Amino acid sequence: MQRHLGQEKGHALVLVALLLTFVLLPMVALAVDGGHLYAERRRMQNAADAGALAGAHVLCFGSGDSGAATSAAVNYAVNRNGAQVADVQVENSATSRTVRVTASIEANTYFAGIFGMTTVPVAARSAAACGVTPQVCGVMPLAFHWDAWKKIDCGQTFYVWDDSVGADLCEKCECDDILSSAATVGPAHRGWLMLPAPPPPYTDPYKCGGNCGASLKCWVEHGYTGPLSVGDCVPGEPGVVEAARKAAETRIGDRMYIVIWEGTCAESNVGTCPGTPYRIKELGFVEIDDVLTITLEPREGYEKDEDKCPKNAKVIRATKICTEAPASECGYTPGDVGQINAVSLIPFD
Repeated sequence: MQRHLGQEKGHALVLVALLLTFVLLPMVALAVDGGHLYAERRRMQNAADAGALAGAHVLCFGSGDSGAATSAAVNYAVNRNGAQVADVQVENSATSRTVRVTASIEANTYFAGIFGMTTVPVAARSAAACGVTPQVCGVMPLAFHWDAWKKIDCGQTFYVWDDSVGADLCEKCECDDILSSAATVGPAHRGWLMLPAPPPPYTDPYKCGGNCGASLKCWVEHGYTGPLSVGDCVPGEPGVVEAARKAAETRIGDRMYIVIWEGTCAESNVGTCPGTPYRIKELGFVEIDDVLTITLEPREGYEKDEDKCPKNAKVIRATKICTEAPASECGYTPGDVGQINAVSLIPFD
């Protein structure tokens, strides 16, 4: 009897050993290595997201060069977020600026190495696009001509003049260093928009109304709460509007959308106010720095042309912003191309 019991104990030890080898150890390996691989997959997703966003940022706000976008994507995915390989595809066309990144790594295993699996490939992919807001609310009713707007660099200070100034302003007049380095926008390239009351379902919380110009001061102070879209034709008028210029003093330090127009329309599709309908080409973004009164003295040799130097000119000083503008409640469409850029992750397809 005791001989049989001893044999059974031996069999039990064998069964326990087999259980540890073929059941428990693989379960431990799966739990430990599975958790590790999941963490590595999440790390690769972060690397792919960072790379795609960095590449798209170059297309939006940097050089716009595909090679530079690729380099930025690889740098952020590999050097900054731990991927071993980053496969980058850049689409940089007139209709789409998109960066797609696949980040991968050969992840080491722990227990699975016992079974011959020392590494496991882990990859994740992501895509980001440079997009624009084709329709916005909160626009300041100020329109710049495209020819003037495109000459202003990102981050450059510019002056919006009530008085007309020529390109030779600082050649004939004593300009300080700041003024001489800034772009200027005169009435011929600028107009004030005559906006109607916002259409339903948009509200008029400030009671600005429409009234074809009577509300201009109110909309400058608060921003137009109705929607304006690329392609709209909006009535406006060039020249000096003192009430609007003074209202701009309340917006010093604020960032806001403005209208960039090119060409006129036969008729307006935004309200029925009289005036020249401006066709919206795109939507700009600026920061109002100051509202000034400037007098410039003529330079030596130009005293006879002193009337061409501004005296007590009313000037709005602003800065062109090309970094991300806030998404408008009126809508946001990634993938389009325009001036108001924003980088966003999009589905990888």
